[in-house]
Amino acid sequence: MITSRGQAKVMDFGLSKVISKSQVVESEVETEALLSTPGAIMGTVPYMSPEQVRGEVLDGSSDIFSFGVVLYEMLSGRQPFASESSAATASAILTRIAEAKRAREVDPLSPGVNANVGWILFFARQYDQAIEVLKKTLELDRNYDLTLNYLGYAYTAKGMYAEAIAAYQQAIKARGDNTEAQIYLGAAYAKAGEREKAQAILKRLQTSKGVRLARRVGDPLRQLR
Repeated sequence: MITSRGQAKVMDFGLSKVISKSQVVESEVETEALLSTPGAIMGTVPYMSPEQVRGEVLDGSSDIFSFGVVLYEMLSGRQPFASESSAATASAILTRIAEAKRAREVDPLSPGVNANVGWILFFARQYDQAIEVLKKTLELDRNYDLTLNYLGYAYTAKGMYAEAIAAYQQAIKARGDNTEAQIYLGAAYAKAGEREKAQAILKRLQTSKGVRLARRVGDPLRQLR
């Protein structure tokens, strides 16, 4: 995390390793060799990205996936891939998309099933496929607010803020008490540079349950300040 002084602090030492004084490290490469070996799987399984589970080379997108898992848990109170064992959880991370697609084959006209396929594709960072699936889901029910929310998430992830704003607005129109859509609409306005509109949403939500919900999902309202 970053402190108020702008300093970076390591908060999780789960992957740290004690090195004896006799092990003198001369380079970063040697440090990496002490920590792990190529193909080794290290981390907390329920929060791992698919490529981390497979022991592949990781980049920043893996952190985005894990952050999305944390946000999902904060919102729903449960981990999206958690199973009865670590092995089962790892399998779920790798197979959940395939399972969702099979469910869609069984019930192809279900807005809920189709929306969940898009939701899982979003978590897998397959944003273009998620948008494609979610747009087709809207053909089944143009006012299904979950589809519109998920579509807003995918558009925001791609930096398509105008499209995200339109999706959130439609979700709010479909269900007037859609507090989550209002929160993320405000965040999309802020990212798009429309500060006055973002501030108006913040002011409206400050006296409602919206602020409490925002804290549970990672407080995107901070982007409005």
